[in-house]
Amino acid sequence: MTMKINSIQLTIDQKPGQIGIHTTPGNLNLHTAQPDLRLHTQAAELQLHTVPAEVMIDMQPSFNSMGLQDLTSFGQSNAQDAQQAISRAVSVAVEQGKKYAVPHGERVGKIVADAVQERRPDKQLVISNVPSVPPAISVQLGRVEGRYIDGRVATNFKQGEVRGNFTWGKVDVYMEQEPYVDIKA
Repeated sequence: MTMKINSIQLTIDQKPGQIGIHTTPGNLNLHTAQPDLRLHTQAAELQLHTVPAEVMIDMQPSFNSMGLQDLTSFGQSNAQDAQQAISRAVSVAVEQGKKYAVPHGERVGKIVADAVQERRPDKQLVISNVPSVPPAISVQLGRVEGRYIDGRVATNFKQGEVRGNFTWGKVDVYMEQEPYVDIKA
């Protein structure tokens, strides 16, 4: 047996399908406001007030002991001398008056001569290099007064913030070209 095969010719025409993709990316927009911290400082303060020490030296008693006098002491000393001189002068005048009162007493010339011979007694002057009385010394202590004022820190804080606007991304898939297969015999 022989077989005879007839040949068949097939023609296949094909076109692939094509898919289109359209993507929209996601979007995140962030808006930020920075935090704000403000500090106001007031430094601590120390206020000091000093009263200095005071030394008082009164040299007048020492000067007086050496015969060196101030005006007040000199005036007081001379006032005492003047009182004594007046007392002596009054007593001399009284005696002279008594002599003149006696009718046959001493002669006037002798009375005047005696009066002239009377003299004021001499003062004794003492010169010394070292005072016999020490100076009067007094001391008033000084002091320091202080006032302390605390320092301060005042704060003003404003929080920062983050605001976001988010859009989801998307993928659109569509058939851009349909697949095609055509078989012909």
